[in-house]
Formats: sequence, C-alpha cells, structure tokens
Amino acid sequence: MKKRLDFFFCLLFVVLLALPFALSNFKKNQVSELDNTYLPEIDWSEQVTARERIGQLENYLNMRIGLRSLALDGYVRLNDSLFGLMDHPTYMYGKEGHVFYKTANYLLDYQHLNLDQPWAEHFTGWMQSFSDMAHAQGAEFYYLLIPDKKTVYSEYFPSGFNVLGELSRTDQILAELRKTDVNWFYCLDLLLEEKKTIPVANVKYDAGHWNENGAFAVLRAQIDRMRERFPEIPPLMQEEFDIDTEHMDSLQTSHFPIDEDVPRYTRRETTAKEDSAWLKKHLTASERENYCTHYVDPEHPELPTLLVIHDSYLMHEEKFFLGHFSEVTFLHRYNLTGPHVFARYLETIQPDIVLYENPERSFEIRFDPNQ
Repeated sequence: MKKRLDFFFCLLFVVLLALPFALSNFKKNQVSELDNTYLPEIDWSEQVTARERIGQLENYLNMRIGLRSLALDGYVRLNDSLFGLMDHPTYMYGKEGHVFYKTANYLLDYQHLNLDQPWAEHFTGWMQSFSDMAHAQGAEFYYLLIPDKKTVYSEYFPSGFNVLGELSRTDQILAELRKTDVNWFYCLDLLLEEKKTIPVANVKYDAGHWNENGAFAVLRAQIDRMRERFPEIPPLMQEEFDIDTEHMDSLQTSHFPIDEDVPRYTRRETTAKEDSAWLKKHLTASERENYCTHYVDPEHPELPTLLVIHDSYLMHEEKFFLGHFSEVTFLHRYNLTGPHVFARYLETIQPDIVLYENPERSFEIRFDPNQ
C-alpha cells in the first residue's frame, strides 16, 4: 500500500512539473493580456553570443509557460488584499489609491532620464515633413501631443522616484516644434484646467490614458482649432452624447481587481456608417492587423474629410468626430512604416485634414530616417 502511495505522489509530482510546459503557448504573434505586450519570439538567424541566446530562451520560456497568468493573478491579488501592495509587471500604486504605469520607458520619461536633443530634432523634422507633404496634397496637417496621467496628476505619483532637473523630453520636443510651422497642440494646460471641475483620468482603470471626460475636452478643443480653417465643421457639443458611467471590476489589461465607475460617452445618433469593405480594398492585410476604421456620412458630403493617425489614446474615439466630417479614417501609427506609406495614404484617402497624435511617453517613429 505504501509503495502505491509513493508511486502515486511521485507521478502527481511529475505531472505538476510537466503541466505548465504542456500548456505553454508557443504560437507566433501572441499577445499577453496580463503584460499588454507581444510575447517574445526567438530569431534563430540572429547572430548572438551563447550567453545572449540563453537569456533569450529564458525570457521566452518565462513569458510563455502555461498557467503563468493564473499564478501571477493569484500572487498580485494576495499582495493587494494582505499588504495593500501592487506587485504587477505593468502597474503600480500612487498616492490616494491612484494607479500609474511602471514600465521602464514611462519611468524614464517621468525622471527626465531620456533626454535626447538629436532625437527631438529628428522627430520634429518628421512632423514638418508630414505637414509639408499634406500641404502639397492640399490638406491641412495638425499635430496633437497628449500628456500622460503622470504629468496631469503628478501630485498622486508615488514618492521615491528622483527627477533629474526641470527639462523633460517633452520640453525638448516643444522647443523644436516652435521653430517649425507645424500646427501643433500640447493640451496640458487644458487638462489641468478641466481637472479642477471633472476628472480627466480615472483613479485606477486604464491608468495609461485619459478617460472620456478628458478625451471629449481635448477633442472639442482640437476640432475648434480645425474650425478656424474649416468653419463649416460643427462644434463638438456635450448635447450630442448620453453621458453615464460604466462599472469596472478589473484593470484594463489585467485581472487585477478594482471597484470603479468610469465615465462613458455614447453618441445619441449619427448618419455615419462604418465601411469595412473600404479597409479591405485600400489597406494591406498586415496594416489591417493594427487598429483601423473608416466611416462615411452620406448625409453630410459638404463637410471635410479627416484622416487620423494615432496611437492607443484615440482608439475607439471615432464617436467624437462622427457628424463633424463627411469621412473619418482612423489608422494606427504602427501602420506608418515609411514616408512612402504616408504619401500613399494621402493619395488614396485624399483627406482635407490630417491629424497625427501621440502621447508624451511615446514619440517613436518606426522607420528608417534615410528612407
């Protein structure tokens, strides 16, 4: 009997050891919802040292091993409930219960450890180039720079992170933008004013972005700037929306439990229709893998057409533009792999207005400046 029990427990031990590996995800192009990032791949054609290859394999297995999300979810829940600590790969607690990103790039930006004057000149050079290309096609170009929650609600950012001087990477970019004729808008002052009366970012949910109060305030101001050149565009009004709240019981890209009501704006009516067939006709399959939408408003052909090149801040925010333009096209800026792509979008879409957006934590343009 004892031998059978010993055999059973040995077998159970082996099964428990093997189970995570048996459940590992070795498929390509997989996204981790827990970490809000793509799971690592191994490029066997890459020439690296043996130590670097071992490090790649270790990271590959650690991120893809089965039951990882379950184990980490349980770990962070226990830390939060027992000790009030958020031990999470993406998020951290700030003051008074506020949640912030804690990714390396986010912290480097907060601490002013990513200053790079050549990069500031490089980035603004591309904004000027995009503006010139748009003007050559008869379109107006607008650049929208959005501050992170850490800048708008810096009073709630956790203590213990030293900041090097007063100059930030955003300051470097703004200084260079002032030397150009790009029509740009850094909406920090607006959000600081708005937050005096209404929250423009959530306390916990979606810590990496504004909430829909913030989106409405900034996009209303952005549309007002467009109306200076295109007065036929109707102003964005709160009366266009039903404004309510939605209850959230976990962080946006995590199973971490929260209890928060966040603002939701629902457009009351629109004559604009989504045209997915247009996307299949004019975008490549790889481009369609990134966020993209196209709306046509046949009832208002007299209004300008709009192309928005954006990041996650403007994903699912088309509702604030519908009813104000005859066509609205949203393309994630990851699609912008070269200036030839921007030129193709201008030629294909023939927009009257181009809006390019990014947050201050992510200015990166993902193509060779020599193209």
